[in-house]
Amino acid sequence: MFRSPFAKICLLHSLLLWFAIPVSSQTFISLSDKRAAIKNPKFYISEIIDARSNKEIVGIVQRGINNKPVIAQLKSGFQDEVRKCLTEFLQPKTDRSPLIIRVLKLNVFERTLLTSETAIAELVVEFFKNTDWGLILVKSAGSTIMSNGLDVTRSHGRNIELCFADCLSQVNTVLSEQLLASASTIAYKELFKTPDVLDKYEYPIVDDTLLVKGVYKNFIEFRDNAPGITSDFSIKEKANYTGAAYDATRGVVKTLDGKVSNVWGYSDEKRIFIKLGEEFFEVFEEDGIFWFEGYDISDYKTNLSIPGKSLVMAAFTGYLFYQVQVGWNSRKVKYAINLGNGDLISLN
Repeated sequence: MFRSPFAKICLLHSLLLWFAIPVSSQTFISLSDKRAAIKNPKFYISEIIDARSNKEIVGIVQRGINNKPVIAQLKSGFQDEVRKCLTEFLQPKTDRSPLIIRVLKLNVFERTLLTSETAIAELVVEFFKNTDWGLILVKSAGSTIMSNGLDVTRSHGRNIELCFADCLSQVNTVLSEQLLASASTIAYKELFKTPDVLDKYEYPIVDDTLLVKGVYKNFIEFRDNAPGITSDFSIKEKANYTGAAYDATRGVVKTLDGKVSNVWGYSDEKRIFIKLGEEFFEVFEEDGIFWFEGYDISDYKTNLSIPGKSLVMAAFTGYLFYQVQVGWNSRKVKYAINLGNGDLISLN
């Protein structure tokens, strides 16, 4: 039984996961074997597991002077490209712990304004270790990397590599015997399952009664209600009036050390905001489902036809939704946030 009309909408996303997008053009992203390096590693990677929702592509990017949306794929396939990026961590070493890396999300997209473009890469992974008492989760890690310029398509590979390096550094920091001894076990086959937006999650962002004020540097910090920046920060927003097609409110996070570019979102203790490209959008919650309305991150049109799609719009009748009704041709899209892997699921 569905918990709410909103849950019915989210169920339709499963149809999208099995739909093959017609490819008119595409671009290939290649990763380097020299980027994902950290200081004094305590582990090596024994296995790479792909548990992404969409294993066919890594996002939608823009090509040419007309910014034509095209599909982005890893040039040599997921396993080969990720292994290239993790070359320095794939050789077993007796003084290091073997870890399994489970990739839950690897996504890139772009946001174009009149005078600049923003490239965003997001990575969500989990690290597991085999112990005498079973397979345990060592660390959930996430990273969001952004870059700006006049043409940012070529920067996606570099951004992905920086995401991996960031996540590797996170697990290296927390790796300790005391942590491992207190962890619960998980069945190996569970690592291959893709988290669903309708699964029941018991993360702090759902269960905690109070929001911690601060800036989320990545999805995991949002999920755990544990922002990485909690003091001496401010959010500055500036309207960008450059024509209807490019209007945007640029959101900037500033700390005592200067501007922070790589940000997933923030909380002001009462509300949550997610950042897509240059802008922040308020996040709402209903029955454990987190959603927001933001600009289309792909603008990629397909000939997909879902029977009953009128139900999708008709179901937006809850009190949370009546103020933000949009048409099919609106520049804004409603997204649900999959708390299992950080996927943004379009509800339009």
